[in-house]
Amino acid sequence: MTVDAPFGSYRPTGAVATMLALTQKTVLGRGHLRKAIGNLLRQRTTTPIDVQLWGRNARLHLQSNHAEFKAVLNPKNYSHRDFAFIRQQLPRAGTFLDIGANAGMFSLFASSLLGKGGCVVAVEPQPGLFSRLVYNMTVANDLASEGVRTVLAQTAVGPVSGTAELAVPNELGQASLSPHVGGVRISVPLIPLGDLLRREGVTRVDVMKIDVEGYEDEVLQSFFEKEDRSLFPRAVLIEHCNSTRWKWDCIAHMQSIGYVQAHRDNANVFLTLRDA
Repeated sequence: MTVDAPFGSYRPTGAVATMLALTQKTVLGRGHLRKAIGNLLRQRTTTPIDVQLWGRNARLHLQSNHAEFKAVLNPKNYSHRDFAFIRQQLPRAGTFLDIGANAGMFSLFASSLLGKGGCVVAVEPQPGLFSRLVYNMTVANDLASEGVRTVLAQTAVGPVSGTAELAVPNELGQASLSPHVGGVRISVPLIPLGDLLRREGVTRVDVMKIDVEGYEDEVLQSFFEKEDRSLFPRAVLIEHCNSTRWKWDCIAHMQSIGYVQAHRDNANVFLTLRDA
């Protein structure tokens, strides 16, 4: 059996199913207890797990990617504030742009809000995570039958076209083009965000989520300075916990051109465009 096996081939059974039920449906799925159960799960599980998340099918891996691990353990509370913001801002026929899509958790959630005419554009340069993203968005789920367009781009986004060196640490979700990140370095394609959107025929972005581990400034500076305002996302969810790596203050610039801060926590800032 391989990771390309039909969805359902890795449905949790036995002790694994019991532990998942404990973390997802009882008070044991909190704090230190959830962490302890999660560690047991990792010890007992060498294959992916096929689960339902937010009304979507998902094949998630418990090893080497904290984002997938957290989604398996506690899907109801996974990124709940972020998801509430997306739910509020994303129209049913809207476009969701996911830069740093990982294995597709945010894209899967956004797709659950979309209907006919909706679109998800998910960008992930890391080959291993991109293959997981492809499976979750196009194999495990048939979004096309719902009229939802799916654009998956295996590329990094940055200030110029070409190639770049992506650092991939042991924790796959922390891969970055930032020189501050260590790990195995691999060469990946690089394309400016505006060029990517034009290539895919995307003329409007309703919600953009960007999480690229401290490389957000390199992605956004050229975009906001060169592109027409009509292409600016109507709402932005941006990770700022690695902003010490920035050479250009993305958030201050967005506020200077009309974005208003809706929420800020230790990890993310939510912004909406005033004239959208």
